[in-house]
Amino acid sequence: MRLPCEPLGRVLDKLYDAGLTEIFIRVPLSAADRFGVKMDSFHLDSS
Repeated sequence: MRLPCEPLGRVLDKLYDAGLTEIFIRVPLSAADRFGVKMDSFHLDSS
């Protein structure tokens, strides 16, 4: 299955413009909050 390049490119551009680091932090924190996961600390590795 091929992904349409133009819509995918627009989404990737919007993610970049929004700030990938911010997104990478917010998504897991929101999931942890939603599912009641307790955290004292966390590690962000985007490599």
